[in-house]
This record gives sequence, C-alpha cells and structure tokens, in this order.
Amino acid sequence: GRVAAALLRVPFIYWMSFPIVEGFEVRRDDIARHGRGVKWLGHALRAWASRVAIYRVVLPGARHMFVQSDAMADWLAAKGFDRARMTAVPMGVDAHLFDRANVEPVDDFRLDGRRVVLYLGRIARSRRSDFLLDVAELLRARNPDVLLVIAGDAPSDDEMAWMRREIAQRGLDGHVLLTGWLPQRTALGYAVRAEVGLSPIPRGTLFDVSSPTKLVEYLALGIPSVANDIPDQKQVIDESGAGLCVPMEAGPFADAVLELLNDGALAAEFALRGAPYVTSHRTYDILGNNVAKTYRKILTERP
Repeated sequence: GRVAAALLRVPFIYWMSFPIVEGFEVRRDDIARHGRGVKWLGHALRAWASRVAIYRVVLPGARHMFVQSDAMADWLAAKGFDRARMTAVPMGVDAHLFDRANVEPVDDFRLDGRRVVLYLGRIARSRRSDFLLDVAELLRARNPDVLLVIAGDAPSDDEMAWMRREIAQRGLDGHVLLTGWLPQRTALGYAVRAEVGLSPIPRGTLFDVSSPTKLVEYLALGIPSVANDIPDQKQVIDESGAGLCVPMEAGPFADAVLELLNDGALAAEFALRGAPYVTSHRTYDILGNNVAKTYRKILTERP
C-alpha cells in the first residue's frame, strides 16, 4: 500500500482498528503454554514480521492514521508516533435502527415478572464471558427475581458448549437465559425489555484501546448501563451521565446493577440521558462526517 501510494503520488492512509501486532503476540504466547513446536514457530515468525511491517514500515510512512479510540491514539503517541497525524473513529450506531420507538419488545414468557439484566454481544473465553455468571450468582443471592439475558453467540460450538456447561454447573439455569444467535431485530427486542445493560470488557493491551459497541447500543435504546473502566467506556459514561462505571470485579458490578434496580429515579434519569448523547456524539452519520472532513483536510494539504 505504501509503495502503491508513492507510485501513484497519492497520500498513504492507514486505518488501525485493532492492535494486530499485539494480537499475534498474544496468540503466540497462548500456544507457547502447550510447548514450542512448529506451530509456535510459525506464530512467532508472524508476530515478529508484523511488528517490523507495522511499526517500522507502515505507520512511519502513513500521512495519516485512523485509529479505534482516543486511547489507541495516546498509546501510539507513547510509542513515538505523531498524535497530530491520528484521528480517532470510535464505534457508533445506526440512529434509526437503534431508536427505541422503532423496536418491538420480544414476546418471551421467560422474562415475565423478572428483573431483566442484559448482556448483548459475543461470548468468548478471551472476553472472560464467565465473569457474567460470577455477577449472576451474586445477583441471585440478593434478588432471586433477577434474570440475566445473554443475547449472543460464541465464535465456535465448543465455546458455546463451555458457557452452557458453566451455567448448568453453577445451578443458574433459572437465572441466566443464554439465547444463542439471534436476528438483530430479535436481539434488540430482548434488549428493550431489560432494566440494566452490562458491558464488561477485560483490561489489557488488546481491549484497553478498543471502542466497544454494546455500551453505545444500550444508551441509544435508553437502557441504564453498568460498564467497566476501559478508557473508551469510561469516557462515554463520564460524558453521557447515563450509567455507572466500575472495575471489572463481580462485587462492584453486582452492587451497581442492584443500585439501578432499586433506585427507579436514578435509572429513569440515566435512561433519558443515553439516547440524546448517542445522537449527538456516536451515530454513523456523525462519525462518517468526521472521517470525510479528515480526508478533505488531507487532500487539501497535499504538496
């Protein structure tokens, strides 16, 4: 890409939505736990080659970089890259699709008479999805009417089986509803029946620079939320005033959920703040406009 841009005499732009080098290194280290054979060597070579390519060739030669979040921009700046050459493009939503008025609540008798708490998204060991069950156990002990709905699927059948096994072994069948894959409209139908939305994202190099979609989706639908303190989520909570931000620990998460379930006035206040914030900060129209302005500026400044 850099060579082609030079030959064509056009700006070379790089879009970095994930720290791919560090992702390869995590995979390499995971394999190392089972021994350093041929498979490990292949992944080690890929991690090394990607580090050389990205940090010595691609990024130094980019006229501009689009990154996933302000946290990613700060992280790259700490590595020596010019912060002025970066534009953060966090995750957003389709304003029409996530307008609560356009979503029909799902008709599922299993939710009737329950205090529904929602996790909307992917299930994976790497995301520590069993953390949700830790929270569910604490909620069950303090309010048996709480039902945690996990609306989403896993990337593989074995991870889905792992999650179902965890639910059964903990005796949470009556307190956790794992839906599996759902059409988006159906998933949103479950979402609008929830009183609280959960967005726990593990801390670490890979996720600290991410921009999760689920928190913004909850806010757009007017769902008071509990999220942990990765930088982008903390920023959204602080700016919107539409949720509670706590460490990714089962106790604080359960406490925050119960605070919202028990304080109807606070929950209603959060619900009213979410959608206006998303409409003015995190819709695809707004984010797309920002990207277009950046491209126009780059093209205007071409030598």
